[in-house]
Amino acid sequence: MLFIPLQVLKEAFLSTLAKSLCKAYPNLTEVTLRKEFVLTECNPKHKGGDLATPLPFKLARYIKKTPNQVAAELITILSDPTYNTPLTDLKLAPKFVIAGAGYLNITLNPTYKETLIRAYFEHLANKSPQLPASNRAPRKKKILLEYISANPTGPLHIGHGRWAAYGSTLANILRFTGHEVYEEFYVNDMGNQIEQLNQTVAALRSNKPIPKEGYHSAYLNIFKDPATTTSIPIEVILKEQQQTLHNMRVTFNAPTKEEFSNHFFRESSISDETDIQQMIKFLKAKELAYEKEGALWFAAKREGNDDKDRVIVKTDGTYTYFFIDMLYHYSKLKRGYTHLIDILGADHHGYTKRIKIASSLIYKHLIAAQKKEDASLQEQPTPPFKMDVLIGQLVNLYRSGKPVRMSKRTGNIIELSTVAEEIGVDAIRYFLVHQDIASPLDFDIDKAKSQSLDNPVYYIQYAYARTCSLFHKAQTLGILPANLKPLAPQHYAENTAPHTSLQVAIKDLKIDYALIESPTVNRILYKLITFNEELALISTSYQVHHLPRFLHDLASLFHKLYNETSFLTPKEDISPAEKKLRPTAYLLLSSAVGLTLQNGLSLMNITAPVKM
Repeated sequence: MLFIPLQVLKEAFLSTLAKSLCKAYPNLTEVTLRKEFVLTECNPKHKGGDLATPLPFKLARYIKKTPNQVAAELITILSDPTYNTPLTDLKLAPKFVIAGAGYLNITLNPTYKETLIRAYFEHLANKSPQLPASNRAPRKKKILLEYISANPTGPLHIGHGRWAAYGSTLANILRFTGHEVYEEFYVNDMGNQIEQLNQTVAALRSNKPIPKEGYHSAYLNIFKDPATTTSIPIEVILKEQQQTLHNMRVTFNAPTKEEFSNHFFRESSISDETDIQQMIKFLKAKELAYEKEGALWFAAKREGNDDKDRVIVKTDGTYTYFFIDMLYHYSKLKRGYTHLIDILGADHHGYTKRIKIASSLIYKHLIAAQKKEDASLQEQPTPPFKMDVLIGQLVNLYRSGKPVRMSKRTGNIIELSTVAEEIGVDAIRYFLVHQDIASPLDFDIDKAKSQSLDNPVYYIQYAYARTCSLFHKAQTLGILPANLKPLAPQHYAENTAPHTSLQVAIKDLKIDYALIESPTVNRILYKLITFNEELALISTSYQVHHLPRFLHDLASLFHKLYNETSFLTPKEDISPAEKKLRPTAYLLLSSAVGLTLQNGLSLMNITAPVKM
């Protein structure tokens, strides 16, 4: 059985309504109906439904009736066998209640809920953790995600850590939802900053004063060590940055023959004079650049609706930062990427528009040139180009409510490696992605370190561990169904086995959803069946912080159910058959919760301990 996403339910309701409404009201088109139809969780404060839609309120202006009159008409259509074949095909047998001014609450029957939980569990436990093809976001052939791109003149700071955690999580989600994603760290290994670094290190090695324009951070005293006397400064720093990222579960490697591996991309690889002149020739030939007052200008205003044209080669013949970055993005496009995502620092706000304009214009003319050179490409559709730039705001670090002082080693930054070592990788990754990257982040070290339910990452991991413990307890009590094979005891003892080691012959497993149905169980089911939709939305909005919030909400519901329910001890007032089926239903629901939490944590590169 394939997993049935919430989108299938939406389509069933839309198909039923469109048959009648669009015929009865000519000014109401199916396009409008789709636009206005939203299916959400029923407000838990309002009894009488699993799902809810504000459609009656939305359609009132088209139908010229009150919202409650519209709601009554919708109920009539949805209950009419003439129109509701899509609903009966799914065996929904829904019930409807008008709620408030313009809402329609929908209750699904327990049999269909059982179908959903079976399908969802099978999808997670027995299939690869990827969305069904029918529910994936629109596929883009190649996405290049550039993030961190720290200067190779010192250690990574806590802000770099935020971009590392956010970028790697976004890459995981994009892959999960069907995209082809490659990650890149741009190494600015050319220019004045590298010259100043080399001069600083040369002075340190010869016990001479550091030049005024050099780097005065105590961190660079590592180059006084005789073991580094023959080392190239930038390579030593890059190696440390690479190790810090590896410890943060983010991997970038040196460029290899595998063109699209996740790697460091060095500015020096594209900045020889041949590359630069080729770029300038291309821009001039496409009338994207012109000479004026002894300088070379990029026609950003004339061609791309920027507020002004931009200098790219100064009167003294040196190249602007913007030109070098154009060169880098030109390289991205020549390598075949059609969708670029850049995660940049907080100081790049004014830069976003111009690089997007430049990349779009370059892509347009690059494709045209390729089609002109290769006649076989002329009949092929041009892949759409898209570029998104995310600006990552800074991190403010606190300890017990007081700002954390800067590192003595670096003078003006808080080192990422220091914080990660103190609070652990799981905690630092969670706290760095749990808030919108576009907003400054206040990060309290003591809260992140605490092993209590007040710590959100501990709270989620504890919920996962509880789902695992139920199987261990069921096996100990001798009530575990034969078809449900739990974590191996030795793995449970070692705290290493993932939930996906469960093997389930789900079609042969007898369960009865009605035996466990409750408001909390129904809310858990809603969260489960919207997990894939949540990821699909993140893959287009890039709002990664919605994932940890989703997991926290799911964990909260499961903790609530765990505390208010006896999962494995049957009620006395039910039949022997029900006493046997009830624990099985809870175990299946718990497994679905556990698998979802595990998948969500793995997308954030956070571990899911079997016990805590």
